[in-house]
Amino acid sequence: MGNFEYKQIKSMTYYIFWGIATVAVVSGQIYMGRGYRRMADSVDRIVDGFVYEIEQNFKPDNYFLPVIPSPSNSPYKEPLWIE
Repeated sequence: MGNFEYKQIKSMTYYIFWGIATVAVVSGQIYMGRGYRRMADSVDRIVDGFVYEIEQNFKPDNYFLPVIPSPSNSPYKEPLWIE
């Protein structure tokens, strides 16, 4: 039972290579993600400036929000089912 043969024998350079490759890929992903986030923040600042100007130009003087009627005026009464 104790006598078995390894199917694959890998040298230390194999593990060093794949470790370095993994670190390189992960650090590249982090670098690109940070760049995209900075770009998105810049675009958001530019767009927000335009949106604010547009809102100020088109907002009517008597700006109001519609009032939603309360649900007590509903034609449905409790319960909605017959027991």
